[in-house]
Amino acid sequence: MHHEMLYNAFYNAMGGSSNDDWNAILKIIAGALASMYNYAQTNIPTYATMESIPADHSPDELDTIDVEDWSNAFNGCTSLTTLPNNFYIMHNAEDVEKMFNGCTNLVDASSVKFGNNVTSMYDTFAFCENLTVPPVIPNSVTSLSATFQSCYSLANSPIIPNNVTDMGWTFDSCSSLTVAPTLPESLESLNGTFAWSG
Repeated sequence: MHHEMLYNAFYNAMGGSSNDDWNAILKIIAGALASMYNYAQTNIPTYATMESIPADHSPDELDTIDVEDWSNAFNGCTSLTTLPNNFYIMHNAEDVEKMFNGCTNLVDASSVKFGNNVTSMYDTFAFCENLTVPPVIPNSVTSLSATFQSCYSLANSPIIPNNVTDMGWTFDSCSSLTVAPTLPESLESLNGTFAWSG
């Protein structure tokens, strides 16, 4: 989707030439721009057999301070069990939706520091079945929709920030969760928040 948007914008800006060769060049340039849109997805491997982050993709090797889009960065990494103690710098992160979705063997996410530009954590840790240590949720977050859905091993909830308005299905099927978190007064949606939970 982003590739097409960038291509169309660049194509139109250059006058919409019908020349096939020029059109091919524009596509290559637009493709490069699109790949930079989500630096995390482009530079951090997302293959399912990864148990830990490879050395050449470690936080020490990648400059991520300006990265805004982290959506789907580790989505489906079913073998990922550990994260570096010094995780990637995410000060400017804005989109983290589905970032760790389906990391079924990830246990500890405490090293992840999202920064204060994130407003939605939709599906960020959904289906992380073995997650026991969640990260700190930034005060900027307003939506925790399905964030920890089907995190069967999660026994303790993170602190819910005061700005959160949507907690639909946040802890759905968290069967080990025995103590409900303190809920902020700002909440507008609790649909299915604790469905099938402990």
